[in-house]
Amino acid sequence: MDVKIADTFWPSFKKMIDSGNPWKWQYWVHKWYDLKWAIKNYVKYFRIVSRMRPWGSESVLEMMRFQINHLCVTMEKNSNEVNETLDPKIVKMKRFIELADHKIKDDYMERCGFDHNWELKFEDDSEHEGFSEVLTTETEEQKEKNAKTVKDGHELEEKEWNEMNELLKDMRSWWY
Repeated sequence: MDVKIADTFWPSFKKMIDSGNPWKWQYWVHKWYDLKWAIKNYVKYFRIVSRMRPWGSESVLEMMRFQINHLCVTMEKNSNEVNETLDPKIVKMKRFIELADHKIKDDYMERCGFDHNWELKFEDDSEHEGFSEVLTTETEEQKEKNAKTVKDGHELEEKEWNEMNELLKDMRSWWY
């Protein structure tokens, strides 16, 4: 039996290197591919990117939440992976999405029971002209409860932030 091997590596390699020449078809194939994905991404991420700001972590978290949500839905529908390994990944992704939602909304104190049933009133300060004195209808009991709620909210935020970081340590395995 005679085995013949074709040398296709070097011609393919030369074709890839020569793809920077605009007179070659391969140049336009790469440009079309890049343009096609750029347009899809502009449409897909427009809402998120238009609200991104260079300060704070919420923009980054919102992008990560969007991406992981998209990955989670795609894996649930289309993955060929067995359920024994897929299900823990999906659970971790959904938990990350939930934690990212809480961080973006910054609803920790409300979840701990912050009492909003009080008002602030402003009265002119008789001693200092042009200044106002702040009066509140908050009772002492509400003040104590709200102070504890604020402390509990900060602790919950720290706990969930650490949990979110622990979930992200396994993120690389979500794509495999």
